[in-house]
Amino acid sequence: MSDTWIYETPSPNTVGDWLKEALEVYLNQTHSDYLEALGAMWAQLDLYVGLEAEDEGWGTMLSIDRAPYGALGYLGQYVGERLPSGVVETTAREWIQDAPNQRRGTLYSIVAAAQHVLVGSRIVAILERSGTGQPHPEDYISITTYSSQTPDPALVRERLYTVLPADIELNHIVATGQTWNSTKAKTWDQLEVDSWNTVITQLPGWTVISRPRPIPA
Repeated sequence: MSDTWIYETPSPNTVGDWLKEALEVYLNQTHSDYLEALGAMWAQLDLYVGLEAEDEGWGTMLSIDRAPYGALGYLGQYVGERLPSGVVETTAREWIQDAPNQRRGTLYSIVAAAQHVLVGSRIVAILERSGTGQPHPEDYISITTYSSQTPDPALVRERLYTVLPADIELNHIVATGQTWNSTKAKTWDQLEVDSWNTVITQLPGWTVISRPRPIPA
């Protein structure tokens, strides 16, 4: 069979079409099939960056609020984040916006890393330099989350280790409620007017952060 093929110029609306248009003088059927296969690899991206209302080109693709779910992994690369496979959409968008790797080792990067896999109020309590009695107490950190908000404690620890400095010893506590030491200084009147959620976050010496709350820049 002859490899001769009559080429008809398509409208340039895909990467494959652009390639064939640019190389029209060389085209035969085999070459066209090859260029279409190359263009197909860009089909999803081509769809994402197409015209949308008044927003042209990459505007939607680079917007944390409007980028398609399938594009969030790509968008995360701009802030140095690698999203885990299967992460839910709301968590993925929050994760990119928090950009914990850009604050790696800071208090708020640690908080954000834990909160991405917590539920409910996502309370994280942190006690820095917690190695009392150790030769280097500054190399220890204690982090408390609550069992009702921690569906997977192992996953929380895994995420914490991605942002903690390598020489820091982690003590992750999954508490069922408030400890006696954190409430014994309060009067009965104070306990009567406080909601349990307020009491549970008042740990003397600890930094306690719940969500929803923006991570400071």
